[in-house]
Amino acid sequence: MLRKPSYQYQILLGEISGGIEDGKALACRRKQWVDKLKLMVMMRDELNQFIKEYKTAKSQDLIKLLVYGVQVFGARINIYSMIWCGGGVYLFGLIDTCILPMSSESIYNLEQAFAILQTLKSKCYLASSFIMEIERFISKQRRLSMPNNIAVEEAIVCVQQKLSITESSGQS
Repeated sequence: MLRKPSYQYQILLGEISGGIEDGKALACRRKQWVDKLKLMVMMRDELNQFIKEYKTAKSQDLIKLLVYGVQVFGARINIYSMIWCGGGVYLFGLIDTCILPMSSESIYNLEQAFAILQTLKSKCYLASSFIMEIERFISKQRRLSMPNNIAVEEAIVCVQQKLSITESSGQS
């Protein structure tokens, strides 16, 4: 019996700061900074929501959990990551940055941007598979803790008996 989570965990969050005019960002530096803080808060809230939803998971598994953030201003893309270290401490950092080509003279930037975005895509797939492992672990714990499941209780008793037989024969 799998329980569907009440929310969908988002591995990748984004924030766009202003537009582009003549190849330059319209957003001032203050707006870029405020949007970066807003992205940090969104990322922190997403981690907190996951931790709240799956509080029965092992803390060492939750520490491996991360969320990515993308901030776009002008033609520049900044990619950030945030992890939870426990006790209300989070690590936030810039992973990579790239500039999208705005003219035929800067088309060489396209290869770098493509490589960075492909890497981000693979990291998101990896993180989503890790989240699925946590969800499987939680559902397995939930199934084992069900009091009405007689077959599970019988299997546990059988395993305990086998373990006690091997322990007593090993001690002789």
